[in-house]
Order: sequence, then structure tokens, then C-alpha cells
Amino acid sequence: MLKRATKCGEHLLGQRRIGPEGRRSWSGQGTALQALNGMSHRAAGFAYSLASLSAATGREEFARAASECIVFEISSYSAERNNWPDLRSGAENSWPLQWCYGAPGIGLARIATIKQTGLDSEFLAKDIAKALHGVELGWPNAVDTLCCGTLCNVEFLCEAGNLLGQPDLRDLASRRLMSV
Repeated sequence: MLKRATKCGEHLLGQRRIGPEGRRSWSGQGTALQALNGMSHRAAGFAYSLASLSAATGREEFARAASECIVFEISSYSAERNNWPDLRSGAENSWPLQWCYGAPGIGLARIATIKQTGLDSEFLAKDIAKALHGVELGWPNAVDTLCCGTLCNVEFLCEAGNLLGQPDLRDLASRRLMSV
């Protein structure tokens, strides 16, 4: 299994990355040549996968690529919107609080990276805090689905509460789940 995952990682590293050195990612499947934020075949998902692969193999090139994806996402965060933009729409960005493109998915990816790799860096912690703030301000969501709605936010709050040792976040997640 690790051998196959390593081959996949090597294949990914062999593909064209978008953006300046140190802040690059790949375009998402089926998208224009645009690096995108988020968990679903986007920079956060690439970063989590590559950081995990680096931890499993000890190969630094996977860790460097993961770091570049995270730095790319950091560069597009909007403090004014308390979220990362969905860059698929081109000139006009949207700001969904979704697992696939927004704060809860990016926050979950950062939490999973810490859990999988043991890496507890300052920029991962800052992104988790940013995602928490965005999710708290974005309540309630218009839909209740796991990917694009309330349930992804509930999952993120629960996981953040577990990682950070904050039972108040787990309690908030439970209260929000009960409202679904």
C-alpha cells in the first residue's frame, strides 16, 4: 500500500504546479489552470496527503510540496471574510463555508495533518483558529449536508475540540448537530 501511495506522490510531484516557487499547488481535476483552495482535490487535500506520505516515507520532497500548498492557501485567506475563497469562479470569488472549498475543510485538513504527522506548526495552528472563527461566524448554514453545509461545520468543531482539548467546542458541535 505504501509503495503504491509513494508512486502516486511521485506522479503528483512530476505534474506542473501553479504559482510562484514556495507557494505552489496543482489545478483541481476538471478545472482551468488555476490552483484552488480547499480539501476536495484542492491545496488542503494535496497538503494533507503529501504531509502524510512524507511522514510515512521520510521523504522531504513530499513535505516541501505539502508546505507549498499550505503557503498558497495562507496567501489567499481573507481576514475580512473570515474564510478562504472558492477560486473556481475566476474574477468573482465566492466564500462558501464548506468541506470542499472553505474554512471547515481547510481546518479539518490542518487537524488531520497534525494528527497524521505529529507536526504541530504555528501556521497549522493559525489556520485552525482562522477556520474556527469563520465557522462560528457563519452559523447557520443554508443546507445540512456533510460536504456543503451544517454537518461539515459540526464535524470540524468536534475535531477541533478533540485536538485542542476544548470540550466547549465539542459541546457547541453537539448543540448544532441537535438543531439539524
